[in-house]
Amino acid sequence: MLNMCLCLDLVFTLSNPFYPASRRMKPYLLFSVVSTGVLMGIMEFNRARSCSASADIRSLYNSSSDLTNIVFALLLSIYIIIALYSCVYAMRRLSRPGVSSNVRWTFLRKHFLYVIVFIVVWTTFLAASYYHLFNPSKRLEKTSPVIDTVSTIASFSTGIFLTLIRLQEPYFKFLIKK
Repeated sequence: MLNMCLCLDLVFTLSNPFYPASRRMKPYLLFSVVSTGVLMGIMEFNRARSCSASADIRSLYNSSSDLTNIVFALLLSIYIIIALYSCVYAMRRLSRPGVSSNVRWTFLRKHFLYVIVFIVVWTTFLAASYYHLFNPSKRLEKTSPVIDTVSTIASFSTGIFLTLIRLQEPYFKFLIKK
């Protein structure tokens, strides 16, 4: 959720650069906390309903994971659209006269890398969600452990990749040398 807000904040900042960023931060945090809480509540409600309806592990897995996979697929798809829009919008706004090419290139490179890595890493999770949603045989033993394993490893490694990108920024290089 916060990555989606980061991309939205870039669009808002480039469209209105003199609006204070501190005023936008509170709605972003509120949106992230509330939407995550609501989504977790929906998934927990669905899981609890499935537990009371059936004791069979296969039906429990299939019924509770469908809603979870739909939520994840929808949120990741929305993020991808917003992130790609923020990249195109940033390129368009920063290519105008008045912004030095060095600053433009540094900023765009960092944002593009951040977005691309996040999309690539979480696309594996999105693929796993789509696989579970549209798998014709929804029995537990027919799921692909390879897809699940790769998507889990990729989702847990997101922070490592994004930290490596963040370490390439000139300011962080300056802090490390200091």
